[in-house]
Amino acid sequence: MMPVMRRCLASMLALATLAACDGGGHFVSTRLQTTYRHRFQFVSARVELVRVGADEPERTRDVTFPADAATDVELLTGRTLADFEGVPTGTYDVRVTLLDALGRAVDSGSTRVPIDANRSVLVGVSEACGLLSCPTGSDPPDATACSFGRCVAPSCFEDEDGCVEPECASDAECEGTSACTVGRCVGELCVAVPEDSLCPADAFCAGTEGCVTRPVEPTMDAGPADSDAGPLDSGVDSGTCTPSGCEDGDLCTAHACVDGACVTSPLCGGGDYCVAGACHPEPTFALQTSGAPGCIDLGVPHVSPDFAYRRVITGRAGRTAVQTNQQVSCAGDPPQDDPMVFPLGPSGRWEDTLETGAVTDCDFGLYGRWASYATVSGRRSNTVETVYFNSRCASVDTCTRARTYCPPCRGCSATEYCYASSRCAPSPTIRIDTASGPGCVDLGVPHSSPPAIVVRINGRPNATSTQVNERVSCGEPASDAEVRMLDGSGAVVDPLGPTGALSCDASGIYGRWLIRARVDGQLSAPAEVVYYNSGCTGIATCAAGRTACVP
Repeated sequence: MMPVMRRCLASMLALATLAACDGGGHFVSTRLQTTYRHRFQFVSARVELVRVGADEPERTRDVTFPADAATDVELLTGRTLADFEGVPTGTYDVRVTLLDALGRAVDSGSTRVPIDANRSVLVGVSEACGLLSCPTGSDPPDATACSFGRCVAPSCFEDEDGCVEPECASDAECEGTSACTVGRCVGELCVAVPEDSLCPADAFCAGTEGCVTRPVEPTMDAGPADSDAGPLDSGVDSGTCTPSGCEDGDLCTAHACVDGACVTSPLCGGGDYCVAGACHPEPTFALQTSGAPGCIDLGVPHVSPDFAYRRVITGRAGRTAVQTNQQVSCAGDPPQDDPMVFPLGPSGRWEDTLETGAVTDCDFGLYGRWASYATVSGRRSNTVETVYFNSRCASVDTCTRARTYCPPCRGCSATEYCYASSRCAPSPTIRIDTASGPGCVDLGVPHSSPPAIVVRINGRPNATSTQVNERVSCGEPASDAEVRMLDGSGAVVDPLGPTGALSCDASGIYGRWLIRARVDGQLSAPAEVVYYNSGCTGIATCAAGRTACVP
């Protein structure tokens, strides 16, 4: 779980929309935030509103998720689960349980909140909290909830600040907790984000557990699963199957009738994968060095037979292998965007060697620890780590010293900054499209299509962006708001809406705002937005809203 990030404009407009739904009782919107992996560790969630002191939930809702990559990003930053209308006033435990494909509980989390008005409630479920009993001896007595391994008060999951001391301002300050996690700064806290690309093709990243073999989806018949722990049947009763009746049309599985029961097994053996009934070898990658294993001294010449390295890539015959390299000694550095391409040919193999003269440049950008792998037809090989050092250079004169070396940036342009001490990254930009004219939003009318605003942010690919809001018409200080994940192209587009009309006394929103995006501690140039209300005296126009300061 994570402390709720301050949400200025979005919270105000969301609550305005909630208010429009009030028809007796209260409207409660629930959201889930988790590092558990959807599809691999859980497939659905159960949301329960349990009144404190009651034995049974007041409301229950089961929620499934689409099987796409965007779901993982949304679950990390907070995804809407279920909305409940007409909830009676009282104090509730809002509980979320993650369920696997058989409906078994994986883990759960809860937040205790008073429901005396329309509410949006965040619930977190985190592996880091599994072994932690809050409060610990060093925590205050009210720190009874857990947030990504930290004990906090339940109120931290509402719109309050300062519950947990900030740990970071950019991804570069955070580290992963296993070989397949990457440290990211989310809401000023370091979170270890799983990266499946750092695992073999048949595995996924399970957080602190590292790479875990992808589970095989269970197959059930039309009836319910048995209550015992025995295996699921194949839809055919024992003693009644025939070989032809066991076939299911899957070309990549073999079927047989054994002792009256259908038995299904993979068509291909270990080390192979199946496509349309044909078996192909999984790709492999090897980089054999002439010196110490995994170490290459660039300070000495390498000529046959003492090559710098011998590279061997194997995989599906006639296909192309793509080698990807990542300088892992520079924390947070993404894979290089200039991969190397090799034809495997009829033999399904590529082999070459590297000969070099001695390198005399001690500022050479290759020094450090690199991780490399090959991809063939979308299948990823094992990962090989190699350390490049130079026995002539003091800072990288041994393989051990070079393992943690990260060369400094060089040659960044005026529109770039130095990321992770070694890469030039594009400076962030933000653009806000408004529905009521350039830079103006009339909150006195509802907005659906087009939405009230559309936020467009560009920056370093796959980075975390934090929106920073400043109401300059009131002289208020800047404050952090929404956190968004940039995609692989370094962009995110976030429309806000639909929204209902706001009242004239809506606090803390009317006036002129400067809005920036922060990525890796770098602030964009501001975008200006004026919020006014055409139905309210004194702020009925965009021009009047520019100087408005409604408390």
